[in-house]
Formats: sequence, C-alpha cells, structure tokens
Amino acid sequence: MTESIRLPEGLKNAYGFSLFNSICFQIYLSTPMILFARSLGASATVIGILTGLTPLFTLLQIPGASLAERFGYKRLMCAGWVARTCFILVAVALPWLGGVWDNTTRTVVLLLSIAGFCLFRGITSSSWMPWLTALLPPDLRAYYMVREQTLMLLSGIGTFLLAGQMMGDKASPMDFSLIFFISFCGGMASVYFLKRIPDVPSEKTGGTASPYPVPWRAIWNYRPFQKLLYLNLAWIVVSSTTPIYSVVMLRESQCLTEGEIVNIMAAGFVGGITGLWTLGHVTDRFGSKPVMLIALFAQSALMAGWSLLGWRFLPFHYAIIATLVFFSGLAASCFGVAYMRRLMGVVPEKGRSHFFALLFGVSSLVMAGMPLLWGIGIDFASHLLESRERGVLSGCATLFCLSSFLSLMLPFYLHSMPEEKSRHFDELLREIFIAVPYRAFNRLLGH
Repeated sequence: MTESIRLPEGLKNAYGFSLFNSICFQIYLSTPMILFARSLGASATVIGILTGLTPLFTLLQIPGASLAERFGYKRLMCAGWVARTCFILVAVALPWLGGVWDNTTRTVVLLLSIAGFCLFRGITSSSWMPWLTALLPPDLRAYYMVREQTLMLLSGIGTFLLAGQMMGDKASPMDFSLIFFISFCGGMASVYFLKRIPDVPSEKTGGTASPYPVPWRAIWNYRPFQKLLYLNLAWIVVSSTTPIYSVVMLRESQCLTEGEIVNIMAAGFVGGITGLWTLGHVTDRFGSKPVMLIALFAQSALMAGWSLLGWRFLPFHYAIIATLVFFSGLAASCFGVAYMRRLMGVVPEKGRSHFFALLFGVSSLVMAGMPLLWGIGIDFASHLLESRERGVLSGCATLFCLSSFLSLMLPFYLHSMPEEKSRHFDELLREIFIAVPYRAFNRLLGH
C-alpha cells in the first residue's frame, strides 16, 4: 500500500517541517555555532556550556507537558517555534559588532541568544512526540521515521556543504552572518509546514488538563519504560559529545581549515542516511533490539578510533576522519530509529505526553552535563600540559577511550530487555552480510 494512502491526510507536511527545522538547528546549534564561538576565543568549558543549553532547557518539557494538554499540541508548538526562531536574529547581528563589543561580551550575548532559543524550544517541544505518536499507526512508525530522518540528514548534507563553501579557509563576519540568516529562514519555513499538520482530536489529547497531580513516581516505576530510560541515559553518556568535541579536536589539530571541517562533518549525514536505509529500514521486520546491538558495537569501535586519532596513533588524514564521521552518523541514526520505535510501543496511551516529557527531561540533564564535564576535563588537561593543542587532543582522546569501554558494557544490559516479535541478532547479521548483497547481485544480473 502506498504512503499517500496509508499515512493520515496532511501528515506529509511533517516531512517539510523536519526538513526546514533541520536546516535551522544544524546551523544554530551545531558545527557553525561551535566554530563561531571558537573564533571569539571561547574555551572548551564555554563550548560545553553553549552546547549543553539545548538539552538543559529540554528539561522544561516536564512542565510543558501540562501546557500541551491545556492549550493543545499544535497551538502550543506553533507559538513556541515562532518565538524561538526570532532569537537567531541576534546571532545574525553579532559578527558585525566586533567594533562595539569585545569578544567576551559577544560570547555572553551569543550564550543568552541560544538560551532564549532553547527556552521556548524546551517548553513547546513537549508537544511533538505525543502529537506524532497519536497521528501515526503503530505499523508505520519506523516507516515514517526512516523517511523523516532521511530528509533531515539530506538537509544536513546540503547545509553543511553550503556552509563549508561559504566559510572557506577562515570565515569572515559576513560569512557567519549569512549562515545564521539561512538558519533563521529555515526556522520560519518550518513553522509554515508545522501549521499545516493536522491537529489531534480533543478526545485523544484529553481536552483540558487534568485537575489531579501527575503520578510521576508511578510513571518512573513503570518497568518497561524505566529500562528504556536507563538505556537512553547510557547512550547519551557514550555518544552525545562526539559531534561537539570531534569538531574541537579537528580545529585544534590545525590539519584542516574551518571550511574543510564543516564539509567533512557532512559525512555524518551521509552515514545517517545509509544507516536508515539499511538497518533502520528493517527495524519493523527484525525488531529494535538487534539493530540497537549493532549500533552499540559500532559506537565502541568508533570511540576507539577517535581516541587513536587524538593520541596521534592514527594520522589526521581526510579519509580516516571522514570514515569515522560517516560511521558515527550511521550508528546514531540506527540506534535512534530502533530506540524510538521501541519507546512508542512501550509508552501507554494514557499519560503519553508525561511519559515522553519525563524521558526527555531526565535525559536532558545528562545531555547538558556531559559537554560541560568534557569541557572542564579538556581545559584541565590543557593547563596540566601547559599546551592548548596537546591538552585538547589528549583530553579528547582519553574521554573517547572511556566512552569506547562503556559502549561495550551496554549490550549486556540491552540483552536483558524483552521485546515481543524481536528476531535473533544473528538473523539480522545474515540479512546484512548475505541476503542484502545477494539480492543486490541478482538485480545487477537482471534476475
């Protein structure tokens, strides 16, 4: 049955929302922002604070869940998305204010701008997952997420390649300003598509907020949800800092220009798409557990690779870096689709918004703390070694090594989590390494 028949009417607009929303945050909360902050002289600790603001304010999803029930998913999210996008205009102006404010002041203003952006995003994004879950039939959730994530990753490739070309060897104030303006335009375009997504009928959202207190303890103690929550926290610990401090490490190595760093990070989006259309695409058939297991083993190997790079056992060669970035994106996309599919199947319909709010709220605390802890550790290593470059590289290498070891522990925990209709891990391996190449070979021969 075709997608146009099976998906609820108007839900295709969610694809447009995800596409342009990706353009917005991939610039404003990712590599271009990190490079701009470093150009202002921000330390690794400050970078940790800047990148930790997004998950920190995601904690606001917990009170936001009650607002979503009171005002409705669509109404709350549309208002919040307009408000958060307007804060990007501050970053558009900042590169031109070098003659008015010193770098420290501009760094503080950048931090406040990102804080305002993340504040409205955190409160109102509590609507998105319960809204989407209510709209999507259970047998189409992985199907939809693969396509949604593919569009987001494609937009990331185009955005990063364009930003890399604009920045060149060393970005000028005009380059940064134009890049941030593209982010603003992407944010406003995402609001247009968001408004065209069908709202959930009032009987599904519950209409008005309940007069009774939310049973947070009972939600936390719901065992299937609790196990998935702990798994997500562990995944954040081993993976959340890779996109941040791999960029910092590459910049301090002085082996690549700023434009080359942005371009090479686009390989992560290519890897993400590859993962979605290989492992992610078969998640509905094989179950979530086998796919998450492969992602965890891959994450361990990748963290080992980054640590060898930081210790200079591997050269900062373009092909080696691109390979690590590619497979980092592949592992992240596969784990993300498999995890969200499993979560949607575990969370009960009653109190759905509060389950998601608790998950994202608690996860955000860990996600906010990890970049800050890494930044403090790297700055301490720089001070200890009395060399910024050596400190950054050695600090990153040590922390990547620890992440590699922790990633190897997680499959034992995942193995203890039951999943109905999940097939064995070796069946998925046979599908990847035998069945898929065999079918591809037959297509080439015209069979």
